[in-house]
Amino acid sequence: MDRKISVFYVYWMENMWPGTWCLFCTLKTGDGLRRRKRDQGITVGTDDDEPNSANSDIRYRILSQTPQLPSDNLFVINPVTGVIRVNDGGLDREKYPKYTLVVHTADMEGEGLSGEAKVILTVTDSNDNAPTFTQSSYEATVAENKVDAVVITMSVIDSDEPHSPAWNAKFKIVDGDPGGQFNVTTGQNKHDGIITTAKGLDFEKSSKHTLLVAVENEVPFATPLPTATATVVVNVQDVNEAPILGL
Repeated sequence: MDRKISVFYVYWMENMWPGTWCLFCTLKTGDGLRRRKRDQGITVGTDDDEPNSANSDIRYRILSQTPQLPSDNLFVINPVTGVIRVNDGGLDREKYPKYTLVVHTADMEGEGLSGEAKVILTVTDSNDNAPTFTQSSYEATVAENKVDAVVITMSVIDSDEPHSPAWNAKFKIVDGDPGGQFNVTTGQNKHDGIITTAKGLDFEKSSKHTLLVAVENEVPFATPLPTATATVVVNVQDVNEAPILGL
């Protein structure tokens, strides 16, 4: 067997269905690093003996998985092909971002020379956490007649990977603004929603506006998730306007 093969670096997206495999890995050998793509999964051993002989007939088994959470059999290996697949649900980057597998390989159909390979599996992010507002309701006051006036800044939190499209927020006013008197934009930190006036408000017409604001991410949710909303009450401040003289 070629015992130079020692470490595989694998990247697997969280929430993958059981039976799926990784399509990309980096193989570390005694000759350095090389990259390769496979359509059949992760193969963790080769043998330089004569092909199609007992000396090159390798068998594989997983010796250990660290951590053994949320279960100790998250992965299985095909004993003949050496392909590693997801066996159970539960890959969650936010809880367990990395796993280490130790794989035993032996030729002569598992009875001959043996070696071990280590698989370092990094769980990558998917949009499986919805952003939520830090408050369910807000209240602000703005003077009438002002355009582009900042009404309020709302903040959200998200457990996905920071500053990724699955973490970055976008906001929308979904109710309470039929006349298009307000705008909502995302702040530079991608977690603030900033409401401003698109038109000058008129205290005499309406002294209060109640807006419903929704927040989502820049990319769709990977699993069905509820969309968070917050209520914003905008009080219009009366301004002493000059009287209009009639003829």
